[in-house]
Amino acid sequence: MNDSPFACVKMPHYDGDEPTDIDLKRIENFLQEGRFDELSRDHQRWVTRRLLPSLTRFGVYPPPEGSQTHEE
Repeated sequence: MNDSPFACVKMPHYDGDEPTDIDLKRIENFLQEGRFDELSRDHQRWVTRRLLPSLTRFGVYPPPEGSQTHEE
């Protein structure tokens, strides 16, 4: 069980496309180098609305199946 205080909070709404495997590697490299602001707007939105909330709530990305992954 996840001990995060955010575990019960729904994921933010995200209606964009998931990044490709190549994009994921690029995003990872940019984040490791502290170059978040150089990512495209779509990739920045994905990081802040999908990746970080999933890691905060569940400790993994993608979120576990059956979890509440968006606002209703």
